[in-house]
Amino acid sequence: MNRDTALIEMTQLVERADAECRVFTADEQTRWNELKTHAQAVEQPTAPLRPIAGAARSLSEAVRADGLVARMVQAGRARVDVPMDIRALGSDQALSPAPGYAVQPANLGPISTHHGIVSRLLFALASIPIAGSNSVTYTRVSYAPDDSSPSTGTGNRAARVQELAAKPESELDTQEITQALDTWAHHLPCSRQVLDDVSGLRALLDVTLIAGLLDKTDAGLFADMTSALRYTAYTPTSGDSIGDAIARAATLLVNAGAVSVKVALNPNTILAMSIAKASGSGEYLGMPSNIPGSIVSSASVPAGKLLAWADTGAVWASREGVSVVAGLNADDFTKNKITLLAEHRGSVLTLDAQHVLYGNATTA
Repeated sequence: MNRDTALIEMTQLVERADAECRVFTADEQTRWNELKTHAQAVEQPTAPLRPIAGAARSLSEAVRADGLVARMVQAGRARVDVPMDIRALGSDQALSPAPGYAVQPANLGPISTHHGIVSRLLFALASIPIAGSNSVTYTRVSYAPDDSSPSTGTGNRAARVQELAAKPESELDTQEITQALDTWAHHLPCSRQVLDDVSGLRALLDVTLIAGLLDKTDAGLFADMTSALRYTAYTPTSGDSIGDAIARAATLLVNAGAVSVKVALNPNTILAMSIAKASGSGEYLGMPSNIPGSIVSSASVPAGKLLAWADTGAVWASREGVSVVAGLNADDFTKNKITLLAEHRGSVLTLDAQHVLYGNATTA
């Protein structure tokens, strides 16, 4: 039954009900008029709804099926409750009735899940700029060592002397170091079209390329600092805690004339130190006071190890800062591609191996 037919039937039913009902008071007549107006308003939007099994197809059918007019006359009033079943339109998340309309999800855009190393050694090292060259050279100058004990400088022969007496002659030893500066880089080809179509994608790719580049650089930097002849071995003292080892290593460097001492440990090693408790009391042990240096948390340092240095021991020679550039590679032009290249140049220099310590943090 279409809506027009239903409306005609409804109008006819209401007119018959008007004729059959008793004479209303002014108040009842007003309520009866409101019912007719309401019935006409409801009939129009409900008529085109899809039929539901077991329910009336329209308001006019509900009036006939439920004996609305007869009950209104018998009750002597202009208001009767009519049971109705209205079908709801659901989305793809609705349980019942079945999903009817798919709502498009909100787009948060690309999100990088590469978050890089926590606190890099590279950022803790003092940096010296290098310009106009791809290598550096420097000369280590120290007092000449004893032939029988190369680690002990005996060339310093300063002493108290008598007036007019011959003064002792000291002896220096020099070592010239030449070191090439490393290039650290990687690249990523990508479509120009996808960069144009996806807002924020280029910025995300730049950040991700830089983070990956610095992660690899930091790992290589640690390997260089702990390679042969570039550090002095640190031997932990039996019974020392991690905090004891930090204080002891920093003090060893300061006693050797080091300036601006830093002690780097793995974040898990620092955590073990932070939550260590006194036996039986449950009180946190904490850190020793007045440590002559600062603590660096770096994932580049293996767990359980300790790497300490001073600005007089190791520095970062920076030839070129980190950058990301876009260019064409091979047939990129005909493929409408661009290549993103992340690069920087530099190396860690060991100025004085005596001012770099590396070893186990504890004997345990």
